Amino acid sequence: MRGDKYIIGLTGNIATGKSTVARMLERLGAKVIDADRLVHWLLDKDKALKNSIVREFGSDILDENGRIVRKRLAAKVFGKPDALRRLEGLVHPRVIELTKWLINRADEKVIVVEAIKLIEAGMHADCDALWVVTCSRDEQLRRLVENRKMSPQEALIRIRAQPPQELKIALADVVIHNESDLGATWEQVKKEWEKVCQALKAKKVPEAPEPEEYPERAEAEIVARKAVRQDLAALAQVMSEASGKEIPEDEALMRLLEKGYILALSGDRPVGALGWLAENLVASIEDVFISPDFPAAKVLPAMLDAMEEEACTLLCEVAMVALRPDDPSGEIYERSGYQRQDDLDNLYKAWREAAAQLLKDGGQLYLKRLREEIITKPI
Repeated sequence: MRGDKYIIGLTGNIATGKSTVARMLERLGAKVIDADRLVHWLLDKDKALKNSIVREFGSDILDENGRIVRKRLAAKVFGKPDALRRLEGLVHPRVIELTKWLINRADEKVIVVEAIKLIEAGMHADCDALWVVTCSRDEQLRRLVENRKMSPQEALIRIRAQPPQELKIALADVVIHNESDLGATWEQVKKEWEKVCQALKAKKVPEAPEPEEYPERAEAEIVARKAVRQDLAALAQVMSEASGKEIPEDEALMRLLEKGYILALSGDRPVGALGWLAENLVASIEDVFISPDFPAAKVLPAMLDAMEEEACTLLCEVAMVALRPDDPSGEIYERSGYQRQDDLDNLYKAWREAAAQLLKDGGQLYLKRLREEIITKPI
């Protein structure tokens, strides 16, 4: 126990699903700090760190604007243990410092520090428990090929470049086996979460907070916030009302484990749900459910505001959504600051890739810049 907080160190090799477990813990009430995402932020924002890396690896890792191109830097160290150690010696101390700062500022009592190099950086020594997520090599390979579109040869190279999973498992306090059955993984996480809550009780520290309780409000006022596990019944209700078909809580749970959801409430009644994903600094809106007897013009903006606030904490640069040409909500998005994008070729590469995924079934793209400073590289 570190003061009044319980720190979980979460790690696992590539494609074992540590981010999936992190999302589950977040739904249960934990604060997740993605140390790998912090590295990206530091490479762009920490001038002293950037200058040290350039001195060590050369100015050819910079783009025309003087920013580090991560792919060029990765090429300098991939398959070169000595070079990788030098890079980690520069980066890890700053990541640890920033992680501790974020932990101290967090309101949540359970903090999850997610990092693929958690053990190598020595960060696990400052955690109350080390969780390691594992799966079979065949499953790793399948995920890299199907989800990340790698060739089998490339996927095997990436898998073999990492230390054996057994080395991490040998140090673990908790091992989560994450094969193809997401429900089985969820049951493991819930069981271990209960142990964490018991540890907090034993230390006389308040448990991880329940979703914020909002005061009584006028019927017409809409409140939107991040959905968590306790909202399953509310999510299933609004999804069923909006879609016109029965959505059981089990299905709502599976959706909640796959992506983030914003829940809109009018008083105690759920009136909207918005599903979104954050990937490569892009927030993609994938599902929108609004009860038919509530005005979308009130419900949707509230959900967008809440989603954008969450996205900004994840350093997302833009939010985007794909709408059918006849979708009347386009006007609502435009009033909320989203703009139609007709020329996708002018977008940054990461934005184009996210847009292409959203537009795979057709539609019109709407995009909103969430912050002026951009980390994404144009190549």
